[in-house]
Amino acid sequence: MFSPRAQALHERWLSLRTEGGTMLPTWKTIRINNLANILSEIWVMDYVAPNAMIVRFVGSNAERICGNTTGEDFLNTYIAAENRAALLDIYKTVHEARCSAILTRMVSDPSEPYRAIISTVFPLAGDGPDSWSLIGISEITNAAQASDQTGYDFEHTALAPPVYKDIGFGLPDQAHQCENTNAYVKKREGY
Repeated sequence: MFSPRAQALHERWLSLRTEGGTMLPTWKTIRINNLANILSEIWVMDYVAPNAMIVRFVGSNAERICGNTTGEDFLNTYIAAENRAALLDIYKTVHEARCSAILTRMVSDPSEPYRAIISTVFPLAGDGPDSWSLIGISEITNAAQASDQTGYDFEHTALAPPVYKDIGFGLPDQAHQCENTNAYVKKREGY
């Protein structure tokens, strides 16, 4: 189940796909049609081979969570080295399977009440033949809400397995889901 803001993005994503008659909307389509009430909440990243995700856009409210990272390589600047390949694999799965993913990461110190960032990610077509992008919305929530969203206990881990959602094209195969789940979930060690 998507949060209300993620559901609004999903509905707009679906309408843009339908309007353009394409498999996936593009960022240009998103900008032209404007997301009005949630544009300030979203972010967009472009894949740059072989292993970079360059931030193209961060809405003003999204900056409260991730800062103004426009133009930066999100994976290689903000993600721990041991998690980069697995997270890139999840992003590639979202694009290749044309599905959505809900990613949940604990962000509070283990001695504080748990807080989590829940990011909901959707695929976008790229500007060229071998390019692709992602659009997403990230929200900060408490751990109880995060556990309700993912069904996951965060007592010993900082990252929950990705939850893939069918958005009209099906889901990735189970073997692939298990592979990147095992790589992505790490033991929780104070951070």
